[in-house]
Amino acid sequence: MYWTIGQLVARRNALVKHAASLKNQLHQQLSYHYPSYKKFFCDIDGKAALAFWEKYPAPHHLESVGAEELAAYLRKASHNTCSNRKAEEIMEMVKKDGETKRNYQSSRDFLVVNMVQDMKRSRELIKQTEEQLRQVLAETDFKLQSMDGISTVTAAELIAEIGDIRRFSNADKLARFAGIAPVRFSSGGKGKDQASGQGNRVLNTIFHNLAVQQIQVAKGDSKRQRNPIFYEYYQRKLAEGKTKKQALICVMRRLVNIIYSMMKNKTEYRAANQTERQAGWYNGGNWKNQLPPSLFPSLRLQLRGFEYGSLCSWKSTILHNYMDSTQISGFLSIGGNLYLYFMIVRLVLEVMLIWMVIMLVVGNFPMLN
Repeated sequence: MYWTIGQLVARRNALVKHAASLKNQLHQQLSYHYPSYKKFFCDIDGKAALAFWEKYPAPHHLESVGAEELAAYLRKASHNTCSNRKAEEIMEMVKKDGETKRNYQSSRDFLVVNMVQDMKRSRELIKQTEEQLRQVLAETDFKLQSMDGISTVTAAELIAEIGDIRRFSNADKLARFAGIAPVRFSSGGKGKDQASGQGNRVLNTIFHNLAVQQIQVAKGDSKRQRNPIFYEYYQRKLAEGKTKKQALICVMRRLVNIIYSMMKNKTEYRAANQTERQAGWYNGGNWKNQLPPSLFPSLRLQLRGFEYGSLCSWKSTILHNYMDSTQISGFLSIGGNLYLYFMIVRLVLEVMLIWMVIMLVVGNFPMLN
């Protein structure tokens, strides 16, 4: 199945590349026939534009055509979006361009018409390929499209590059496979973590583009954030002193966790609300600031200042392997404090063990008397 999805994605990408090449070729041909062609339509490959180029590939085809006739034709091709004024403007610009007829004009006209027909055919093939992709993706039961920014094509690309999600025991291994996890460069006991240039570069590019979409802000006065959660996370990383590239990699890493959980558990994406985001570690909450006030002040202070080195690996292994993104927040809000109490008991037991060792060393352990 994954091979089939990959082949469909490759076919669709080839068609898109071919359509882009045709558009560039059409630009070149139209510049010979209509010097002012860029002012005719917003896009030279729009429905109305393609219909115009196909019927009137060169100005001499408009010699016996009036503005009203042209307007009626454009309205039919554009579903009544082109006005008489647009037709008049086109006729006026054609007149200003002057004579553009050249030798072998019929062959030149053939090239334009042939390119337009090929572009229409390519669009139809792209639609058919995407429809086939939707049918195959439905059999996988993945719900990646539930996340904003992931279209059918993006979901297919992710599935094709990742393959069977079960071959990755946790999200960390998927991140390394995608070349997102940092690599340690050291010599003589000294070194630092740097971005990896290894891994699956196609998958890395997909996560990069997806991360850029998640932190986008709408233009204009609204400044609406596409995904407030990721935008807030990105801004927080910038405030911590990270560069824009480093902050974007952090967003990519978090996306890996989410995609891994969604694929492994076949769940939908649900953005956490404000309460859930403040509940725990997964959505950026600071667990040390959420300690119960009933704890002894001194012990609470010790826990707030104590950094558990294994906490991140424990979270990644347990939470992301056995829970989806919507269950993690609920677990943290319900069971987060239970884990803290467990750590307190563990701390007490360790203190008792140290005390027993000391008593054995000095020979004053009560059980030996």
